[in-house]
Amino acid sequence: MKKLAEQAGVSIRTLHYYDQIGLLKPGVRKPNGYRYYDETDVFSLQQILLFRESGFSLEEIKTILGNPGYNTFEAMIHQRVILQKTKERLNAIIGTLDKTMKSKRTETSMKITDYYKGFSDEPIERYRIDVRRRWGRKVPNAGEQEIRNQDKERFITIQAEGGEIFRAIYSNMSEGYRSDFIQNEVERWRQWLENFHHYTDDEVLWLGRAYSRNPEFIMFFKQYDESLPFFLTKAIEYNVTHRKQKNRRKKRM
Repeated sequence: MKKLAEQAGVSIRTLHYYDQIGLLKPGVRKPNGYRYYDETDVFSLQQILLFRESGFSLEEIKTILGNPGYNTFEAMIHQRVILQKTKERLNAIIGTLDKTMKSKRTETSMKITDYYKGFSDEPIERYRIDVRRRWGRKVPNAGEQEIRNQDKERFITIQAEGGEIFRAIYSNMSEGYRSDFIQNEVERWRQWLENFHHYTDDEVLWLGRAYSRNPEFIMFFKQYDESLPFFLTKAIEYNVTHRKQKNRRKKRM
């Protein structure tokens, strides 16, 4: 326990507390009372710390990690989005502080709205709400079973739609990732992503690159074709670049 606490940058008291509330129990307990954590525990602790940094309470984290439908990699995508938005918010607050300091130093006035840029947490909270909606609900009782079944049916439908898109891309790879057909399917894929939450161009780009870098994604897409993960990345990169260029042209008009 002491070694993990030092490596993770948390206190032994924190690990004891996580054990006490059932959030993170060590995989091995020795008769002498020593606690030992295995690789699964190490990863679970990282997930706990990431959710803490993302603004979730310990009670929420326990519910999320204990949800039977919890998807690790999908959760990490949400965590990254939240942390990226948090970084942008902090940068905006620092910019507000710098502007205020300059205003006081030069004795110039500022607009009232300029005093508060970056302080709103609302854009980030939308992503937290999405995580809570997906995994934050406790396992339903019998009275809630109908709602659960409806969610399950919708999930199956969404998964089937995603599979259809990937099969269409795989079956037409010979046309090239820049072809109209493939790019139309990428647009269809982007619409499909809206079932989970709204992805910006940069987030879509990050996810597209993860398809050819993350082992879980690579293994999944290789069931279609060995080269599909890399083809998808190129197609998505092209799509995002083309979209950004199109948006820049619109702004100049």
